[in-house]
Amino acid sequence: MLFIRNADVYAPRASGLRNLLIGGGRILWIGSHDELPELPGALRAAAETLDLDGARLIPGLIDAHVHVTGGPAGAADTVHDERGYHCRGTAGDR
Repeated sequence: MLFIRNADVYAPRASGLRNLLIGGGRILWIGSHDELPELPGALRAAAETLDLDGARLIPGLIDAHVHVTGGPAGAADTVHDERGYHCRGTAGDR
C-alpha cells in the first residue's frame, strides 16, 4: 500500500491538491484532506507514505509510443540512422 499526500492531481482535468491510496497497482481511493479514509491499524502500519508537497501527479499516464516514420507533416526533418530507422526526436522537442 502507498498513501500519497499533497498531490496536485490532473485526471483528466485539474483536481487540485488530493490524497491517494494506491494498492495492487490501482488507485483505491482519492480525496481531499477533509476526506481522509479510516484505515485498519495493520493496514495503516503497512502503508508507505509519500508527500508530494504539491507536485503534479497524472495517474495512468504512460507515454510508451514512438513515431516510426514521422508521417507527411514531419517528412522534411526526418533523418535515417545507421540501421535505416527514421529518427525525429521526441514530441517534447517540438
